[in-house]
Amino acid sequence: MNWATMTRMDVVRKMLYGGLRSTDTSILTVLERHYLPTDAHAFAKFYNGSDIDQLTPFSGIATVPPTATSTTPIEITDDDDVEHSTNIRTFTTSLSATVGDQIKVFNTGHEDDRWMIGGVSSTGSGTITIKVPLDSHTGLGTYSDWTLKNLSRTGITICNLTKGATSGVNRYSDTNTNPPMIRVASGNFALWTANERWQGYWSGEKSNTQSGFTDGFRSNGNKAYLSGINASAENPSQTAHGLGTGSAQGEYVARVEVGNPAWLGSEKYKRYGTSYKPIGLLQVYGDADQIHFGLVTGRHLPKIFPAAY
Repeated sequence: MNWATMTRMDVVRKMLYGGLRSTDTSILTVLERHYLPTDAHAFAKFYNGSDIDQLTPFSGIATVPPTATSTTPIEITDDDDVEHSTNIRTFTTSLSATVGDQIKVFNTGHEDDRWMIGGVSSTGSGTITIKVPLDSHTGLGTYSDWTLKNLSRTGITICNLTKGATSGVNRYSDTNTNPPMIRVASGNFALWTANERWQGYWSGEKSNTQSGFTDGFRSNGNKAYLSGINASAENPSQTAHGLGTGSAQGEYVARVEVGNPAWLGSEKYKRYGTSYKPIGLLQVYGDADQIHFGLVTGRHLPKIFPAAY
């Protein structure tokens, strides 16, 4: 949880006084994550280790890109490869994909020398259409024996934000009372918070935000062959990718209970009556009167204006 959700402010709070308490009673202590507006402060973490089912409550997560075949005759060509142009290729296949996924398509048995890599622009009943950017292919020719590999369908992505509103008190950062949120999606959405303007949204809330850009692709502009990143170019779908149910499908409040006597380990705690509360440097040194505070300010100097020449 520390790696997946902790902010710099949480680290400072943890170090100084044990963390921010959202619930603080004699029988229950709950810490919560720092406020993160849905701008560049929001952040996402992608994980694709083989131990996902041991570190999270989720199982059955793919760690190797799924594949399927197609017998659609398709040509790998340079004919329309000019600046800002994009090859459009539609395959009949059983491969599961959503708009924005990064797909590697290769002539079966020739993955290294006859391939294309593009992003899914649309899906149909048993079909996938991909956009292949300039130079994202090799091995010119027409083939009808294909293997499609969905590069974006591995691992899980954890996104940290605090949801706002378009009106009312939750519209402003200094009055927003919404709880800190964690959104969890299956698949590689490492660029979930690298979009134009709006960060950490489900595709049902914000999508295709780069449509106003020349050759802009979906919401974060990712083209896997050019970037070397297999993350989807679109925000995840809450219904298709949201994992588990907390406050909603794929959504959880970033809070954790602490100080339970049955769980106490090596963390710093202090007993107050019958309760254990997390503490930090301020309590460790302040309670023993080993730390003192002072304020030093600079002397106010008069303004010096440049001489006129």
